[in-house]
Amino acid sequence: MAASQRDYFVRVGGAARREAGFHHWLANFIGWKLPMVPTFRDEDSPLYLECIFPLCIIEQKRGWAGFLSRIPTHFRIRDVAERGIEFILALDTYANSIARQRLREEQGRIKAEWQSTLAALSNASRTINGVVNGVPGEPGSVWPPQPTPQMVVPSGDGWVIARQGLQGARRALNELQAKPAQASEVRIEQIQTELRWAEQSLRRDEYVLDEYLSELEQQREALDNVDRRLAAIDQDLRRNKDTKRLREFGSILPLHVTQGECPTCQQPLQDSLLTQALEAAPMSLDDNIAFIESQKATFQAMRQNTLRLVAAKEARFEANQTRVEQKRTDIRMLRQTLMGERTPAEREIRQRLQLEEWIQKAESALAEFDGRLQQFSELAAQWADIQATLRNLPEGDLSIADANKLSALEGSMRQQLREYRFESLPPDSLSISHDRSGQSTKNLSSRSPRQRAILSA
Repeated sequence: MAASQRDYFVRVGGAARREAGFHHWLANFIGWKLPMVPTFRDEDSPLYLECIFPLCIIEQKRGWAGFLSRIPTHFRIRDVAERGIEFILALDTYANSIARQRLREEQGRIKAEWQSTLAALSNASRTINGVVNGVPGEPGSVWPPQPTPQMVVPSGDGWVIARQGLQGARRALNELQAKPAQASEVRIEQIQTELRWAEQSLRRDEYVLDEYLSELEQQREALDNVDRRLAAIDQDLRRNKDTKRLREFGSILPLHVTQGECPTCQQPLQDSLLTQALEAAPMSLDDNIAFIESQKATFQAMRQNTLRLVAAKEARFEANQTRVEQKRTDIRMLRQTLMGERTPAEREIRQRLQLEEWIQKAESALAEFDGRLQQFSELAAQWADIQATLRNLPEGDLSIADANKLSALEGSMRQQLREYRFESLPPDSLSISHDRSGQSTKNLSSRSPRQRAILSA
């Protein structure tokens, strides 16, 4: 039987993907399905055979000391050594890592869409000086939340649900349209009474508007204070984490925070909030970090509450400002009517037009409110699915099967070292790292923190 012959190209573009490429044929011949891996060019490419074969051959001169250094990097594959090892050992780490990364990206997309939808909903409510209550600032798995989200609008000195305000505006418009004509003498007396009431009401509203402005400025100042406090907490948290990292790496240099001196202003600093006469031990770095993180969570919650208060007070201030401007216009028209410059019918027409305009805006805002609530429901369902998928992934990148594979490989390595009569180190002191950063096969627990940091670098 005559052997078949076919030409292939190699070491040019497409050699690993096209049927005429030699490496494509070789991978199929071996029975390997090469995975797609990310590159530094933000695109996916195959895990080329040139990146896998160095793991299958141990060079006799240097041995295990530098076999990873020969893995080619010109393919610009991210973490090429890790990808090759994961493929050879058939680990699930890469798939889990990619799945987790994609889920995190999906979470980010849902958060951004949630914030965009909430902003659009707030803008719609502002057209009628309203505020949306009950919609959380971050996506959640449960929808609708309790209490049920509502759009509210100002009414007098309080707030009413927008649908109730819309019903009241419709009743007022119907009353104006059904109002019978009155005699001129009665109309003049009524206008004079309305003018006196409007002037008194304007003075009250202007006083209330000043109070709202003062409260709004106070809330904005409180928000700035919370932001400054959060920035200080973040800085303090970073310093403590950096100090902990230096300690773990075996730093022997004295730190300002351990000498009773502030690292920022170099003033004396007590390590404990309690009186020193009590000889209370200061918190450890871990305790301090945990305490600062709890402070950060508290202030973040305070910031969200303050943001909601600022938004509500801004809406209330704008609503009262609009009402003051309308009353000033009404007073001006009432005076012009009494002076004969305008007819009483013009004022009634203007009132009807204002009511009709507000009713139209309220109907549009409520229609958008209903549509946006449906979007929130869909986003919440997507968020719940992502959270469930994340819970089903292993806590780390290593699955149970991966951990068993590495443990079996570690046992095989120790057994072979005993059979080879390896005596430089006790075979049982050697281990295979289960960390994805993968460092030395030497068991690092017997070394100093500084040595562990150097070996892990």
